[in-house]
Amino acid sequence: EHGDPPALVQSLAPLLAQYGVDVYFSGHDHVLQHISKDGVAYLGSGAGAREHSGMNASYDGLVAYADGKFGFMTHELDATSLKTTFVVNDKGAASKPYTFTISK
Repeated sequence: EHGDPPALVQSLAPLLAQYGVDVYFSGHDHVLQHISKDGVAYLGSGAGAREHSGMNASYDGLVAYADGKFGFMTHELDATSLKTTFVVNDKGAASKPYTFTISK
């Protein structure tokens, strides 16, 4: 299923908030996306096997996305921070269109 499965959102979102989760990692929607809702960074990485265009740029909480290109995310973490970078195939060369860091 693509998008927000209602049963998952209803079950999971309250638990993420209750336990102070900073980041939720997922895949499958064939894009790279960073969504921020209620203090949680939702990172979707699913652009490794299929290109998809037509991301809803007005999606509630959407911070950044990369669609229409193959890609993946890298994550660097230490005791106080998590740095995430989108990496996409831009005409045969690696491009890094978006990076963000969560610090604690």
